[in-house]
Amino acid sequence: MKTSALSFFAMTICASLFATEAARASDGDVTFNGKIIDSACTVSGVNGSGNANGTIVTLPDITTGAFDATSKMAGVTPFTIDLTGCDVTTMHNATVHFSGTADTTDTTILKNTKATNGVGVAILENDGVTLVDINTGTYSKPQTLATGSNALKFKAAYKANSTVASVTSGDVQSRAIFDVSYQ
Repeated sequence: MKTSALSFFAMTICASLFATEAARASDGDVTFNGKIIDSACTVSGVNGSGNANGTIVTLPDITTGAFDATSKMAGVTPFTIDLTGCDVTTMHNATVHFSGTADTTDTTILKNTKATNGVGVAILENDGVTLVDINTGTYSKPQTLATGSNALKFKAAYKANSTVASVTSGDVQSRAIFDVSYQ
């Protein structure tokens, strides 16, 4: 009798498990396909340094008078992200995503971690005017690659972090991390 009750109990549990599975009927399925490819280039440094990490781009000394109600940026300084070994048979362009600690007043620029003097650092496209958006997943404009070595060109500048220029003197330091994507 105990064996029969135990068997009945086991069959009841199995039946309820199958019933639960049947209640989760499928409305469809999806297949995910992808491909892992070799990188089109190797990042070899910043500004010809041969080092992609820890490179310093020095902005010029600027007076507080360089910032007024109409001029929010000053000290525009070119810099490059250097690539080597580029194979353009499948990828023809490179874009860059920059991230870092955003300024609390103007989240489009990097926070000045040395002082709170009303200024941060903006990363610009090579035109020196168009901001490269940081921390939003937005990449820079595509830059055409050539076979071999390439220099992705950008600019950095001091940028007042408010609509009223209230920049005071002091040190400026900001750090950005970058990722290169190939198209």
